Amino acid sequence: MSQRKTFLQDSLRRDDLTPPVELKRKRVLRMRWCVRLGDGSGWASRRLYSAPQARRFVRLAKRFGIDVYAAVFGKVWVEE
Repeated sequence: MSQRKTFLQDSLRRDDLTPPVELKRKRVLRMRWCVRLGDGSGWASRRLYSAPQARRFVRLAKRFGIDVYAAVFGKVWVEE
């Protein structure tokens, strides 16, 4: 029996084998928030949040009966 010959062209080109271009991360100043206890103890979280994250954290804490609020920490350099 004879096998059928397929005439497929090789689709690999040299530029397909080059490594992908690395994207440089740029540093940007962003406003960050911290979460503090509402009892006046001065306790604040060590983690910094974006505004939507801080609002969500406060909303979830209130659901569990914890008195917290979000306070502006300041502008921080963030890599994006």
